[in-house]
Formats: sequence, structure tokens, C-alpha cells
Amino acid sequence: MDLNAATRLIAEEIDLAFRPGPIEAHSLVARKITEEELVLVASPAYLDARGRPSDPAELSDHSFLDARTEEGDGEVRLNGAAGPVRVRCRSAIRTNDPYPLIALPENDCGIARVPRSLAEAGLAAGRLEIVLPHAPHEPRTMFALYSPGRVGDPRVRAFLDFVVETARRTRPGNVRAIAPVTVLQRSA
Repeated sequence: MDLNAATRLIAEEIDLAFRPGPIEAHSLVARKITEEELVLVASPAYLDARGRPSDPAELSDHSFLDARTEEGDGEVRLNGAAGPVRVRCRSAIRTNDPYPLIALPENDCGIARVPRSLAEAGLAAGRLEIVLPHAPHEPRTMFALYSPGRVGDPRVRAFLDFVVETARRTRPGNVRAIAPVTVLQRSA
């Protein structure tokens, strides 16, 4: 299983990868897994000190923490009262791992765009609050990608069926963040 956006599936013989859409890999098979809600979050202390944005355009005045390294500076797409709104934010920190994007806003470092499922614990405990709750994000679609040669592989099919069924049964409010796994290598 691969969550790294830089990996080349066919060249590195990866069975299955998960990516947020839109997907432009024409040589791969893409299967929609789920849509996830994205939220903008910050600590109450950060918002008390820097102000609570009341309009999406005010996001550009804040420290923005983003997980979309492939897009450069973060473009935030929100659904405002008058329709879709796009705001270009200068990212103070960009990462390809969403877990720091929970710790950083909880420690007063800025406004982060994260999957709601990862922010739930901080929201429930009062360490985070949603920024611009009246202007929600466009949902992000998650896809499973695999090479056409893996279509008939029973291992890939079984795991993919499991992931799709789990995503179907899991309601967004019941999803909880799990800590990233660190793999340690033994020295020779």
C-alpha cells in the first residue's frame, strides 16, 4: 500500500496506491473509494491573536498550513454564499503528511486544511475550531490506483474490495485518526 504521491506504480511494481483526485494518470486504473470532507481548522488561541476570518479572502492574511505539495501555494476552494470561491493562500508550511497538520494548528501555528476525520479529536476537545464554517470545502475524492496488469490479481482485488466496503460502511462522524506507523530497520 502506498500513500506517497511521488511513487511510480508501474516502474516500482506497486500493487495499489491511494491518491486524492482529480486523477490524471491515464496509464493506470482508478477506482473511486470515497469522498472526504475537508475543513479549515486553527486553535482558539491563534484565532484570538490573529483574528477569525469572516470572509474567504481573509485567509491570505494568515499562516496557511497545507498538505498539497504538488500544487505549490495552496488554493482553497470553498462554497460561499454566492457560489464557489477560490482563494490563493501562501503556504507557511507544506507537507505530504497530514498528521503534522493536526499538531501544528493545535500549537497555534496557523490555519490548516485537513480531512475532518483527522480533526475530530481536536475539535471535540476544544483544541481546534473550524474556520469559516459557513463556507465549506468542496469534498475531496479519494481513489485507488493500480496498473492494468493488476486487475485480475486476487490479492489486489480482495484488498480493494475490503477498502471499498469499509469506506461504504464507515460514516464520517465515526472515523477516528490513527497514528502514522513508523517502520524501523535493524542495522546489520
